[in-house]
This record gives sequence, structure tokens and C-alpha cells, in this order.
Amino acid sequence: MKFFKKIFKLVLLIIFTSNHLISQDFEVKPMKLYFDCSLENSQTKNIKVKNFSSDTHTYVITSGDFNRDSLGKTFFFEKSDFKYSLNPYFSLQKSFFSIQPNDSINIPITLTIPDSIKSSLWSVIYIKSANEQKVKLTDTVNRANITISPQIAVKLVYNYPNKDNESLKVNSIKTFFNEKTNSDYTFVEISNNGNTIFNGNVNLLFSNIKIPNSEKSFVEKIEIMPNSKRIVKFDLKDRLKKGNYAFSTITNNIEGKYVAGKQELIEIK
Repeated sequence: MKFFKKIFKLVLLIIFTSNHLISQDFEVKPMKLYFDCSLENSQTKNIKVKNFSSDTHTYVITSGDFNRDSLGKTFFFEKSDFKYSLNPYFSLQKSFFSIQPNDSINIPITLTIPDSIKSSLWSVIYIKSANEQKVKLTDTVNRANITISPQIAVKLVYNYPNKDNESLKVNSIKTFFNEKTNSDYTFVEISNNGNTIFNGNVNLLFSNIKIPNSEKSFVEKIEIMPNSKRIVKFDLKDRLKKGNYAFSTITNNIEGKYVAGKQELIEIK
């Protein structure tokens, strides 16, 4: 009986998720908006909101903040006194608007950064349908329809113009064996002690010192926020044979320029 209850709950979850996606009948582009204006100058960029439904819908824009943890996972929170919040420096010409069926509208976002700012800043805005939409799923326990209000998050990022590549450091390289997958994983810790967001790649190169032509390389794209650390995981796909290995980590920015690196010798016993 418990097994059938679990199956029923799983089916309900799938149906609800499906209906939730279908009911979100509008889109926003782009999902991430970058600003690069010089200090004390204004810059305006647009996001485009399109209504795919057959009805006129009204939308409202609210704002909040977000950050990333050491594994790169994004977490959102309410607008507050967050140190890197972009909220005080951008303005919306429209925060409440309606769109006709199968039509779209551009929403200008204007950013003005005072010269007192010495770091990158970021925040998030939410475009939310003001029209509550009822899903075609009935909660059989409470005998009621589930009502949702779809919303889409757009990240706003200001890139501080003075980039200090010396602030990026590779701190450590560690390798662990996973018995379930019979493969080795290498974890690289990188710290960004600067005042700008780092966007680029982490390149892992390793080779068995005693075996010619054993070099292998892996690449991971990363974004590291100012004054934070990032742990990058590389799946080596198989188990390393016993021996001494040279592990080299090289980071380069989006322009392809070398930023920081480190090499360690690791013995696999």
C-alpha cells in the first residue's frame, strides 16, 4: 500500500510540474543583463517580455538579491543591505505593465554608478504575472485547486572596470577516489580576493611522471564573485593507476589571458 502511495505522489508531482511549465506562457530575454558603464555615467539596456497566451496579461517587476556559494550554486534572497547589491543604482521606467496576446514589450533598465563604488555589483529582478493562474490539478486531500503565479528571474550584473588579475589564486588541488563510479575526482579551490567578478576557465592538466604521452586535460567554465572562494570539481572518468602525477591548474579569463596557476605532485598509492 505504501508503494502505491509513493507512486501516486510521484505522478501528482509530475503532473503539477508539467502544468506549472505550461501555465508560464510568457518569456523574458535575456536572462542575464550585463552593464559596463564608467563611473558616474548612466547606461540603459532593455529586457524583452513576450506574452504567448491568447489573453492580455498584466505583469509586475520586483527586485531582490542573489549570491553564489563555493560550489557555484546560486541562492536568492530578499532585497536587503547586501554589500554587493545593485538595487540602489538601477531604475525601471516600467514596473507594472500589460501586454496584448502574442505581443511583446521592451522594459528599459537604467544604471548609474557613483564614483564611490569600487567593486562589481549584482542583483536580481522578478517579472511576475499579476494574473493568478489555476492549474488543472485538484488537491484531493484539501478538495481545492492549486493556484500559482509564474515568475521569471533576471540577473543584473555590473562589471567593475578595473580588473586585478593578481587577486585570483589557486589554493589547493586534491584528488579522491569514488568507489561507486570507480573513478577519481579532482577538486581545485580558487580564491578571488579582488573587487571584480572573474569569468573564465579553469584548465586541469595531469600526467603520470614515468609514463610518456599520458597527459590528459579537462576544462570547466567558472564565475567567481569578489572576495569569495570556488571549488571546481573535475571527473577524471576512471581510476588513476598507482604512481606519481603532476597536476597543473591554469585559469584564464574570457579574453583567453593567463590569470593564475599552480602545480602539485600527487602520489597515488
